Amino acid sequence: MNVNRLPEGIFVIIIGLVTIWLSLGYSYMERFTPGPGFFPFWLGLLLTVLGFIMLVSSAAQVRTLRRQQVTSDSRPVGNEVTKEEPVIGASTPFTGWSDLSKVFAALIILVLLVLAMDWLGTTISVALFTILLIWFLNPRVSWKIVLGTGVLVAVASYLLFVVTLEVPLPKGIFGF
Repeated sequence: MNVNRLPEGIFVIIIGLVTIWLSLGYSYMERFTPGPGFFPFWLGLLLTVLGFIMLVSSAAQVRTLRRQQVTSDSRPVGNEVTKEEPVIGASTPFTGWSDLSKVFAALIILVLLVLAMDWLGTTISVALFTILLIWFLNPRVSWKIVLGTGVLVAVASYLLFVVTLEVPLPKGIFGF
């Protein structure tokens, strides 16, 4: 059981709050339809709520494990085999600074592309974010898969938001 989710919960909350803050720069509604700030606002709100759920569940698990450690006073007698006591935070997914640098690189890429969205356009920004994110998270993935996934996600988001939902998103210098 992994109980060391406190840093991850805090990070998810920060990402959610930054997403909400950046979405406020776009209009929420336009002529009775969702505007370009609608989806990012609700996504940021969802991330913030999920981050708080991670914090609460992690704190509850830590409290439960501490109670179990205090109440279990059984010591081995003779040659009895006993289970090892759980160590709080011992199963943390953090494996080194390279993992943390990947998280910060993804955050920097996200912030830069959100800032450049008006100039590049939403479709190109989504494609670049997807491509760069996959490449940073796993550089061993072939470029065909990385580029294909980036283009597929960008086309799918364009079809969903611009064509189907008719949400006016920033078009950028290329017109899409």
